[in-house]
Amino acid sequence: MFVGCKSTSVYVPKSLVNAADTDLVTLKADSEHDHGIFVAFDERLYISSINGESTYDFMSMDGYPETAKIPIGNNKIELKYIQGQVSGDGCVVFKAEKGKVYLATKKRDGMRVLYWIIEEGTNNKVSKPCIE
Repeated sequence: MFVGCKSTSVYVPKSLVNAADTDLVTLKADSEHDHGIFVAFDERLYISSINGESTYDFMSMDGYPETAKIPIGNNKIELKYIQGQVSGDGCVVFKAEKGKVYLATKKRDGMRVLYWIIEEGTNNKVSKPCIE
């Protein structure tokens, strides 16, 4: 019944629960929620890991959050893309600055998905792909 509903909660990693709010910034995933109950048509992007800490929550409707708090400074963010039967995982690194909000975004190129982070409200790309 609730398929397609957008979660409004903000995920806070267990390692950051006691951190001062002034030491955290918001990271949002650029997910599409245009197709209502036809969720498979939406391009969904989730935050699957923050600095090596999985964000998976089996109690969550989607399993992974679309919005999370991250620490100021260097971050390694793993992302998960899903659209119907197509899925992909990616990883980016960037330095989060105090007072800014960031948007994880993606571009699908055939069966490949490219990921990057921008400052919300701009097209300023602030991330680089992870080097494995």
